[in-house]
Amino acid sequence: MRLWPIFVLIFLVVLSYFSLSTKTSILELIPLEKVKPYQEVNQTSYFFPTIEVSSGNFTLYKVKSNLISFKSSLCPKEYPNYCGGKCYQDCKIGFFYCFENGTGTCIDVEGDAGKLYKKLVDIFKGNYSCFLYDVPDDVMRITVKIIPNFGSSKFPYLLDIIYLYNWTKNNIKYVPGYYTKSRSVEDVLEIRAGKCDEQAKLLAALIASIGGVVRVRIVPGCQHAWAEVFIPDKNVKWIVDEIDYYTGTKSIEYFEDKDGIWIPLDTSGSNRIGSFLPTCKPYLNESKELYYCKTPCPDGYFYFNKSCFSSCPGGTGISENNKLKCLECPSDFPFTYNNTCVNACPPGTGLASDGKTCVNCPKGYFTYNNTCVSCPKGYYLGIDGKCHRV
Repeated sequence: MRLWPIFVLIFLVVLSYFSLSTKTSILELIPLEKVKPYQEVNQTSYFFPTIEVSSGNFTLYKVKSNLISFKSSLCPKEYPNYCGGKCYQDCKIGFFYCFENGTGTCIDVEGDAGKLYKKLVDIFKGNYSCFLYDVPDDVMRITVKIIPNFGSSKFPYLLDIIYLYNWTKNNIKYVPGYYTKSRSVEDVLEIRAGKCDEQAKLLAALIASIGGVVRVRIVPGCQHAWAEVFIPDKNVKWIVDEIDYYTGTKSIEYFEDKDGIWIPLDTSGSNRIGSFLPTCKPYLNESKELYYCKTPCPDGYFYFNKSCFSSCPGGTGISENNKLKCLECPSDFPFTYNNTCVNACPPGTGLASDGKTCVNCPKGYFTYNNTCVSCPKGYYLGIDGKCHRV
């Protein structure tokens, strides 16, 4: 009986084991504190392909990931990131990036609270359609459960968005239906199901609960809707690499803004962040954007001209789409009554001293030509504005 094939097989297995052990042992473990500074990124030149897809007067961009770093089984659990024969710790904030020269560092593409708040105020001041002015308590309770270390002073903005997107996609069942009456986000949370627009508004509310800037895009042409999140950074290369690092997504689509980008988060029509239902692309120029607006004013106050008012100043009124801010009234509706622009003071009201605000008349007074007037006892006010004997 020939035993040499068995001995050869045993020899190869032993040789493979020692080879792997040797390869593992020469890896250098790099703690986070020794990672080279961010400036090292300037040492290498990169070309990052960007594909432009135009649809009517709307431009959608697409960028591909060039991420080199990866988690390797050769590295121990405490140092999972492999780069150039070395094992690095995970980054506390941001993501680990391996350069072509074999060095690694942490890249921090996170939400700047100042930029985000400025964007919120800009959106609020602009002529935008708004919804969901306040984050419901039920949404906040879910957010606290979903996000690790919720409430810390510095948080991984993009990673938290990924947590919220994945939770919505995995826990809220999609139900068909379009242009039917939408449920509230509280109802969607309770039944754990919702149409595309209901899922979009729920995800927007979840992201708003961590201070994010979000909107919902409604596209009638394809009968679909999804959420979009604002990232206050135009370095799409680092953004797509971080998304790739956490999710394995190799490319994202996005919409440009003057100081950042909007990333689609379609929980019912796509399987990944940064994409949406493909059949909607031809109809983007017909889409409508609903912003999750927040006001810098306390509850019960209105925003106008960088100040907060308990009621809209004379000559201004709230809009149909945004009931938290006051806008200038048009010339044919020059007066303000009950925070609304009117063409004449309603009965029982007259103009205040500012000549623009309709206020309630004193008891016994009537309205004539936007003025509160009265007649002596035994007389009545005629349509000519004069007092006539009863």
